[in-house]
Amino acid sequence: MKKALLLAAILEIVAGIVLFLYPSTFYYGGPENVKAIPILKLYGILASCFGLLLMLVSKEAEKSSNLFIKSYLIAMGLNMALGFYTYGMYQAGQIPFIGATITHLSLFLILIIAYFLFRFEKQEIYD
Repeated sequence: MKKALLLAAILEIVAGIVLFLYPSTFYYGGPENVKAIPILKLYGILASCFGLLLMLVSKEAEKSSNLFIKSYLIAMGLNMALGFYTYGMYQAGQIPFIGATITHLSLFLILIIAYFLFRFEKQEIYD
């Protein structure tokens, strides 16, 4: 689970930096929607900060701690919600390609599979 959370952290950081530097590549608002660029840059900053927070949690917190589990579940929920939201934006023609949807939903699937595979590890029964 720590490796999956670290993967999510790295992807959030990289995507946030790219979104901050090149917001027009992810949004197809046209020249009449220039007001959306600062909001996209703000989201890029927030995504990078969230990625840094996830990286700190994955490095410092124990896998069984409440902080780790809750951060992991928040990362799962965020990627699921953003995956569905970006799919709606793609269907409405607001973003030019479906890459953001595929990325978020793929990361959600990786996180949920890792959660169910490694959250309830075998415990020894003592007599």
